[in-house]
Amino acid sequence: MREKKGEGSTDAGCAAKTKPDRRTLTMASKLVTAVARQAAATSRAARLAAVARHDAAAASRSAGLAAAAASRAARLAAAAASRAARLKPRPPLDDAARLSFRYSSEPPDDGKCVTKEDLESDEAVWALFERYCKSYNRKYDHAQMVRRFRIFKFNAKRTYCWNQYLHKDVKELARAKKDRDLGLPVDSWYLQKELGEYDDGGEPLTENWRKF
Repeated sequence: MREKKGEGSTDAGCAAKTKPDRRTLTMASKLVTAVARQAAATSRAARLAAVARHDAAAASRSAGLAAAAASRAARLAAAAASRAARLKPRPPLDDAARLSFRYSSEPPDDGKCVTKEDLESDEAVWALFERYCKSYNRKYDHAQMVRRFRIFKFNAKRTYCWNQYLHKDVKELARAKKDRDLGLPVDSWYLQKELGEYDDGGEPLTENWRKF
């Protein structure tokens, strides 16, 4: 009976030794709480990182769209500027070779201006051709002048007809004269045309006029 009593006492002591005390439980609880907090913090950090990545991707897409829009706007602006430059009215032509007798009632007798009298006969055209050669310092012999006479006569008639058509509108010519006197450019449409240096076929005779 004594032995049994001793054994029971020993078991109770072991149980008392293995039972955790309050301090141990408190530390374990704190450790669990700390681990939970760390896990929660890690989870929040992961969520924040995901949100940041999403925002960065959205910002990148927005930046790409903005860059594409800016590039397209620049291309459209360049195209519009190019079209505007093409459509911009050009200044009227100011052909100095046609201005020596532009509004004169008595054009100079220099072989460049063609009057009705200059075309009355072949002799008159020949005389005009001689004055023309003098004005442009042509050194043709008689055979060369004969060869070019038909070309010169054709261009002289064309020049005269052009000027007759141009000078029907007296009011427009008066306005053009006023602009010219003010130093403003005048469209060649309102200017008297003169015989140019190639109206005899050119020197040497050009290929097109050789077949004329």
